[in-house]
Amino acid sequence: MPGLQSPCNSEEMSAATQTAAKGPRAAKLGIVITQSDPETVFNVFRLANYALGQKEEVSVFLLGKGVDLERIQDARFNVREQAETFLKSGGKIMACGTCLKMHNSEGSALCPVSTLKDLYELVKNSDRTVTF
Repeated sequence: MPGLQSPCNSEEMSAATQTAAKGPRAAKLGIVITQSDPETVFNVFRLANYALGQKEEVSVFLLGKGVDLERIQDARFNVREQAETFLKSGGKIMACGTCLKMHNSEGSALCPVSTLKDLYELVKNSDRTVTF
């Protein structure tokens, strides 16, 4: 009808069409691990791996005792295997640099040195954040 105007301009319509064509974006799950209990950390990474399998983007931040990830050894709970599977499947792990120093660790591929800003960005950009 003459005189009716679209609430969007052509550039906005184009951007909306492109977004719709890509389909829904993956949900972002942020996980903060603050402990080194073998059973808990094992199950956290099981959850993280499951979420990756559901096509979610998952990031884990190790804080406090959580930076002891590589030191966790328990015959019943193969934490390292779960964490390595998580990384190989596209998950991201970050470890508090200050915490690593306090725990006499330098970081590694499994526990890469990160910052408080990285933790802030994880919380800010995640659709959901859970802490263990």
